[in-house]
Amino acid sequence: MRLFMFIVLFLYVSEVHCMKEIELDVRWFNSGKFQKFIKSVPVERKTSGKKILDIFYKSTGHQSPVLEVSGMSPIFFYGNYVYFHVIPKGAVSLQGFYLNVDACQLEYRESPDEIYMKKGFLSLFNNNRFKVTYGRIFTIDIPEGDRVGLCR
Repeated sequence: MRLFMFIVLFLYVSEVHCMKEIELDVRWFNSGKFQKFIKSVPVERKTSGKKILDIFYKSTGHQSPVLEVSGMSPIFFYGNYVYFHVIPKGAVSLQGFYLNVDACQLEYRESPDEIYMKKGFLSLFNNNRFKVTYGRIFTIDIPEGDRVGLCR
């Protein structure tokens, strides 16, 4: 019993220490700054989500830990990262795929956090600054042949 309790405590403490909180200043998918950013990078809004899932499958051999989605697309960007998820309806989970367009790396980030949409036409898109807690981050270097349409 003591060994079991020790293992549980060790796993809990190690998981807590893996968590990292950062503040994001994002631009949402229908803002002018987002549209300008997307035009400056080769990310194709309609096909990039499928490409990212294909790269993830090829690199890991596993299905997406988020969910199997057909409509995954860029939702927001901050710095050089573009976050991919389904178009939000209520809440946006911050666990998912982040594409670094300069380093040509795909990251899958674990996070318990969500951003909730408020009622009203543009309420979500005024929520540009928020804190997010990330757990483990899995990084995949995008192979040369798959970089077209994703990286600078």
